[in-house]
Amino acid sequence: MSKPKLIIVKESHKELIQLRKSSSESQSKRLLMLIELKKERGVAVSKRDLAIRIGVDPGDVDKSNAKNL
Repeated sequence: MSKPKLIIVKESHKELIQLRKSSSESQSKRLLMLIELKKERGVAVSKRDLAIRIGVDPGDVDKSNAKNL
């Protein structure tokens, strides 16, 4: 099994929430993923765990991570 990736989110929690309110549904899911990562504060989270938290397929988390990196 591979190690979870550590993704550091530079935006503040408040900024992400404001962006999510004014975004489309597909962008909203990506922003929700970033909000969950921001809650972890530097702890690596597996894609499966993150997918369960936001209610999407683990493959979608991979696609979003690729777009955000």
